[in-house]
Amino acid sequence: MRPHRLRLGLALPWLGLAACSAGDGENAISEPLVIESREGVLEATLDVRPSATRIGDRTVRGPAYNGAIPGPTLRVRPGDVVRIHLVNSLPPIADDGSGEHDESSATNLHYHGLHVSPDGDADNVFVHVHPGDFFDYEFQIPENHPGGLYWYHPHHHGNVEHQLASGLAGAIVVEGELETIPEVAAARERILFLNEIVIDPDGNTTTAAHGPGAETTTLFPVNGMIEPTIDIRPGEVQRWRICAGNGDRFYRLALDGHVFTQIALDGNTFAEPLEASEILLLPGNRVEVLVKGGAEGTFALRALEYDRGGIFGPMPEVKLATVVCDGRERDDPLPAVLVPPPAGPSSASVVATRDFTFDIMFDGPNVTFGVNRQPFDEDRIDAPVALDSTEEWTISDRVGEEHPFHIHVNPFQVIEVNGTPVVNPVWQDTARVPRYGSIKIRTTFADFPGKSVFHCHIAAHSDLGMMAVFDAQ
Repeated sequence: MRPHRLRLGLALPWLGLAACSAGDGENAISEPLVIESREGVLEATLDVRPSATRIGDRTVRGPAYNGAIPGPTLRVRPGDVVRIHLVNSLPPIADDGSGEHDESSATNLHYHGLHVSPDGDADNVFVHVHPGDFFDYEFQIPENHPGGLYWYHPHHHGNVEHQLASGLAGAIVVEGELETIPEVAAARERILFLNEIVIDPDGNTTTAAHGPGAETTTLFPVNGMIEPTIDIRPGEVQRWRICAGNGDRFYRLALDGHVFTQIALDGNTFAEPLEASEILLLPGNRVEVLVKGGAEGTFALRALEYDRGGIFGPMPEVKLATVVCDGRERDDPLPAVLVPPPAGPSSASVVATRDFTFDIMFDGPNVTFGVNRQPFDEDRIDAPVALDSTEEWTISDRVGEEHPFHIHVNPFQVIEVNGTPVVNPVWQDTARVPRYGSIKIRTTFADFPGKSVFHCHIAAHSDLGMMAVFDAQ
């Protein structure tokens, strides 16, 4: 898709917006800037520009949307039209006088989890926006779109790892069904956006660091803050909408002294609340939980140690935030039921089955990742599917490492893990493939023709070829 040339004198609707602060204190959590739809239209400019952003006690230098990490939160309603003016203000990394674009600083946008068209000016990951160019995205949120938490991030092949590790990401909220549940509607809402920022010793953003002795530092900010303080009253119920807006870390979330009441996953509501002491977020996952304040005190929100396999060892525990429970006691109720999600497709509706394996290939010192032993090629159709048909796919690992499997445009249900049927499968768009194991998913390629991709959401894996193309016609 050919980008549009950058013009001077742009109107930037994000200017003048103020961050929302939640609570008092020096490190009280604040939320990203918010851009809301008005009269059925959301209009925003996202300017990818070199920035110096203060995160904790460090200055992080790298590309950021409108100079902030994370980018602004976009709030829409089903039926709204979305218009995003994406500007690439990055300098070319090299100029050899050839006049050719340097692909290493190109970018684009993916609207992760949204059920919208993958074609044209919509959720088209084959767009190339080079330095000095812009692209105008425009699409409509379907009238029947599920309400929930989604997100946006770059998806220019080969550049995703670095751009995600620089903090280029932001939340999308679609208002929806959960707002009709009285106990949910009454809860104080918080967006907790988890970034994974990798910097070199000079504070410049770089690609993900692995293994002992790596000359980089990885920061895990929440809403752009290091270990912010979240206030809650004893007995108060809050609604936390948490996004793993990153490309490497698996977050095994736990809150000292509390349990989570999960009400949604990847923008899809649950029929009933699910109580859990821990919740695993893969890169790209979003969860919505209700948290009821316990006894007075100070508690840590942690990403516990997690071993996804591979050669780099377990991911160490990280403290993400401090929760302070204080004030006049309340007794807010938790809901007993939620909004029943749409039923999944039946086995009788399946018209085709396919098998895909996440692979690693060695060619001397070079390592390439692939799907079915083929590295990504945007001109090759790996899965030609019939529009509005239902298929079952088996996704397997041959690397010895867990992978977050993600497919664009349509959600799916995991119906088997390692050959064992899943009881009461839920809708999601990113799921864990066990190491040397498999998942079987069932999905319908509904509503929107065109080609898009499925891939591992470990950004280094997809950048190195662990991605493939489907085309619905």
